[in-house]
Amino acid sequence: MKEAVTEGLIWLTDKVLFWKESLAEKGRLLRVIHNAFLHFIVFMVILTHTLYPSYFLQTLILGVIGIVWLQHMVFHVCIVTDAERKMIGDEECVMGPIVEIFNIKPTPDVTRACMLVLSTTGFAVLSLEWLSRTLSKVFKVYTTTSGYLSNAQTWLTSFMNTIPQALATPVTSSAS
Repeated sequence: MKEAVTEGLIWLTDKVLFWKESLAEKGRLLRVIHNAFLHFIVFMVILTHTLYPSYFLQTLILGVIGIVWLQHMVFHVCIVTDAERKMIGDEECVMGPIVEIFNIKPTPDVTRACMLVLSTTGFAVLSLEWLSRTLSKVFKVYTTTSGYLSNAQTWLTSFMNTIPQALATPVTSSAS
């Protein structure tokens, strides 16, 4: 299945980037787009946690990160990186510079392990943060409406207590 998805991405890239001549040029452009997407997501996570803490935007970013994490877990490789490697014919990866910071030779196995660890950690941390914000909002709504609910319950109880009294009171005709 991984091969079919990778070949499908290569085919799609070939059709969308029709103005480029060689497959290697298209692969390099796909790598640039992939790197830009990665940096954009990191920028948006920082932005939505500092300057613009929008719950909706954080939910949207978490959804995108969740989809990326899911394809990492299902295929044990980033499909876009796999397509880039096949199109260009090299073994470079987005994670290569990150691994080189720690003076480790960026082999495919090392970069795959680094990608899985970083994407899982990032997704887990952001998911827990989103869950805590969601539960905080639910708790706030519950505590705000609990006063209204208790008033409604008090009114309903008093209303139900007046029904037997109303039924016990004889009805008199006021027609004179």
